[in-house]
Amino acid sequence: DKSLCIMSQKFVMLFLVSKTQTVTLDAAANVLIKESQDSSSHSKYKTKVRRLYDIANVLTSLGLIRKEKGRKPAFKWLGPVEFSSSAAATPGEPEASLNNQDLKR
Repeated sequence: DKSLCIMSQKFVMLFLVSKTQTVTLDAAANVLIKESQDSSSHSKYKTKVRRLYDIANVLTSLGLIRKEKGRKPAFKWLGPVEFSSSAAATPGEPEASLNNQDLKR
């Protein structure tokens, strides 16, 4: 559970099982500490919250979550972004939004 990858997966899973799809960092840290059987020392809790905040910033920049207004840091699940087939690039080909003139520059 010390892996950032595992913690990220569990953080996303909390959004998916939440009825409101909103999760506070405090609640997520509490769930992850109980789940990992860490002692609930204050320093471990604060470290988990910091890592969750880092993960939340990455997920926010990817457009998967957004920060909710309020007293406690909370985030709402937006889900994965759907790409239209005309804008998506296929492997080995330039992006569909670029034309041949753009590529010659």
